[in-house]
Amino acid sequence: MSDNVTTPLGPVRTTTLYAVVGADGTLRRGVGAVTVGKPQGTAGHYNVTFSVDVSLGCFTTTVVIDSFNKHRFAMVLSPSEDDPATVGVNVTNEKGDSRDEEFCLTVTTAYGPQNMN
Repeated sequence: MSDNVTTPLGPVRTTTLYAVVGADGTLRRGVGAVTVGKPQGTAGHYNVTFSVDVSLGCFTTTVVIDSFNKHRFAMVLSPSEDDPATVGVNVTNEKGDSRDEEFCLTVTTAYGPQNMN
């Protein structure tokens, strides 16, 4: 989805991208999502790469609840300093222990006038 918005700095276009990521690090589906990396030996850590720079975006993830409704997991998100199209996601349980779990990452980002065509 894309919308044109006028701001004090001029017109921008906002775009919403998303990725549904499996616990094993596979990209199940998405819009604008290109790849998912899961570093070896690091439970709960994922790197989701999109087709555009998302470093100035707003990030939202799902909260995952297991089938017994007992464990809730939170996502800690951070844009990559090395690649502006990549977002790091860490999935943890309520104790802060990293866990491999499925999640959905949504990014809303804006483009300035030079990128609106």
